[in-house]
Amino acid sequence: MVNQVVEKYQARMAKEGMINAFICALCIGFGALLVSALIFWLVGFKYPWLSFVIMAAVIAASAPLLYVKKFRPSKKQIAMRVDALGLKERLLTMVQLEGDDSYIAQRQREDAMKAIESVSSGLLKIALSIPAIVIASILALTGGSMATVSLLAEKGIILGGDDIIVEATTPDPVEYEIEFIEIGNGMIDGDLFQMVEEGQPIAEVTAIPDDNWFVYQWLYELDGEEYVLEETDVFFVEDLLVNQNMVITVVFAELTESDEGEGEGVSVEGEGEEESDQMDPTEGEGQEGENENSDKPEGDSGESEGGEQAGGQFQPNHSVIDGKVDYGGEVYDNAVNDAMEEINGNDDVSDDMKDIIEDYFDNIQKD
Repeated sequence: MVNQVVEKYQARMAKEGMINAFICALCIGFGALLVSALIFWLVGFKYPWLSFVIMAAVIAASAPLLYVKKFRPSKKQIAMRVDALGLKERLLTMVQLEGDDSYIAQRQREDAMKAIESVSSGLLKIALSIPAIVIASILALTGGSMATVSLLAEKGIILGGDDIIVEATTPDPVEYEIEFIEIGNGMIDGDLFQMVEEGQPIAEVTAIPDDNWFVYQWLYELDGEEYVLEETDVFFVEDLLVNQNMVITVVFAELTESDEGEGEGVSVEGEGEEESDQMDPTEGEGQEGENENSDKPEGDSGESEGGEQAGGQFQPNHSVIDGKVDYGGEVYDNAVNDAMEEINGNDDVSDDMKDIIEDYFDNIQKD
């Protein structure tokens, strides 16, 4: 008799248990989707769609297991749910007294049967677990999102978790300041201020001198040692890898050949030639003056009032012959000494050129 009464409500209670078991299975399945998709994203797994397969397998396995172990209704649970409709525990008492043939038990069963006739199975509503529904919804949203991220990372649209981990754990590269400066008339084409990662080469720059100037050298210091690059327009050292802050200086020098006698070096030799050219005709004129004066009487020695020049007259510091000064003696020696001091003090004139100029003046003095 008890089984007949319970079967009247068992189908509806079993349906309720299956639904709740499935909802809980969804929670577990979506959780498995979230975890598997996260793992696939972190390790860069090439088949992230397998997370959906895992989710389906977990739901299929857990739903019936949950129903059997937790949500399949028993006689006592059915009796309690039916008594909640207003039977005041009559059906629960009937179930508890099942197998008891005492007078009191029989009277209780008769009373319970009369009360049950007024309660139909349709009045028994299916009760679902609201917390389970909320949890399933949250896990469905997060798990689906994580699976989408894993799929996009596998396609290369976004970064994978392994790439992010590498970036996060890799220390920022050390950078050094590289500064270029100019000395002389010219400019540098390129980045005058560079930030270069440690162990990387410096970006190439080009020095552009002004007219009548050239790139004399590049100067820089590395590891306490000074280095020089001679006469190259482009600064680029292939094996120069940066490991410290550096200041690189380009030195522009003036082309002395184009100075029109105002500069030094080769142009100084030209000044010496001009002096030689002036002295030869002067010496010739002086000789003519002496020859001419030798034919004159002593009284007609070319005296003149007001300090006019006297041909062939000897002076202590220089000679004046026919109105032209013949630089020799002390005046010549002083001029040569001043010129040599200026040349020796100029670093742009090579030692060989200095020797040539000095020999040139010595030969003039001998002549």
